[in-house]
Amino acid sequence: MVKETFLHSRTHATLAHQAVALLASTAMALSCLWALPASAQTGTDANQAASARSIVVVDLATDDKEHTEIRREIWRAVSRHQNADGERDFLLQDLNAALNAGGEVDDLQNIATAKGFLDAGRAALAADDPEDALDQLTSAQQLFSQSYAVLSDSGQLGSTLLMLADAKLRTGDTAGANETFMRAAAFRVRPGTEQISAAGTAAYGKAIEATRSGKTGGIQINTDPAYAEVYVDGIFKGISPKAVAGLSMGQHVVTIFKPGFTRTTKMVTVDPKKLAHADVALVTARRKLLYDGAKQNLTAELAALKSGVQRGGKGVKELGGLFRAEAALIARIEGPPETKSLEFFLFHVPTQRLVSRHKVEGLDWSYQNREAIEKAVNTVLTVDWVEQLGGDTSTVTTDDGGVTSEWWFWTLIGVAVAGGATAAILASQGDESPPPFEKNDTGAMVLRF
Repeated sequence: MVKETFLHSRTHATLAHQAVALLASTAMALSCLWALPASAQTGTDANQAASARSIVVVDLATDDKEHTEIRREIWRAVSRHQNADGERDFLLQDLNAALNAGGEVDDLQNIATAKGFLDAGRAALAADDPEDALDQLTSAQQLFSQSYAVLSDSGQLGSTLLMLADAKLRTGDTAGANETFMRAAAFRVRPGTEQISAAGTAAYGKAIEATRSGKTGGIQINTDPAYAEVYVDGIFKGISPKAVAGLSMGQHVVTIFKPGFTRTTKMVTVDPKKLAHADVALVTARRKLLYDGAKQNLTAELAALKSGVQRGGKGVKELGGLFRAEAALIARIEGPPETKSLEFFLFHVPTQRLVSRHKVEGLDWSYQNREAIEKAVNTVLTVDWVEQLGGDTSTVTTDDGGVTSEWWFWTLIGVAVAGGATAAILASQGDESPPPFEKNDTGAMVLRF
């Protein structure tokens, strides 16, 4: 008995191209992961001290709206803290990036690919090729929007929208250009951020005015669990559940952040005639169990400090492993909604030594006293490291292996190596055709077995 299977032939060149594409795609994801430490930093600037220490901020408060608001203000105060020379002396580690490490590969690859489209689109506009720019920037905008929550430079989507609108205008799509200019205005992109045409600059000015005077609508944003940070078009709007009003009609990007859960992006269309809804079920982060375990250990270690012990223990060490931070600021927040008690503990992670401690009683949070929080944070972070560490002021990088210690990282490495080997073998065989196969009348190959 003979069984025949028909396979339409592929050339070596096609297979080689596919292998190279697989390798390039995998390498792009790996480049994002390799560069990603166990915790991504929230960003650096020119005013940052060369000896700035990495720091993670963890709160041990119960999960409610007021405590989420206070935690965010603590993070902001730490990121702005300056030394005596006016330099930022701490690198604030991103809890969300660290706790989701290894679980956002697709999003990271989207961002890496989108940046390539953005650069190509910018170059096409500069070369006066709006048709090519339109294609490139459309792809960039779609990928940035899809994975906006993990985008470290949130301004890149706004810049993409501004240039995309200009490309539409220059190709004759006036209506589409105006709509996209409105979206760019929602991201508060400053005029002059990108080099666009004179007509585009004028149209963008009109779009900015239209967002201020035109019809607006709103979005009701609910999350499960509640008390997550809510951003619309990259701008902080409050803690969920949250009703956001005054939004221009059209598409908006909603992003949700809550430590221990995945960073979430959702596209929502606003209609002035009715309230839009965004109901988001948050997914547990990959490292949430480790994070929760570290916080339980920290709670016990802070209780032990009352007996005179001036060191942390396993919990502080676990923070170093999770976030690769040299310093850890632990905040304990207690009290009724209107009046809070805050206590801060600053640890040197490599030695688990308590280097600073500060307590604030009777914080009136009924009007969100941000100045009091910033003052308290500045007090606890102003440390004489020479004195506290016995003369050793060098910065230390703790390392638990980061992404390279994860099984999925080496799985991707294996895929990349296999793809590269396949591409190399196929490419090395030249363009000559393989030995001919038997074909039927349709041109399909016939395999007999």
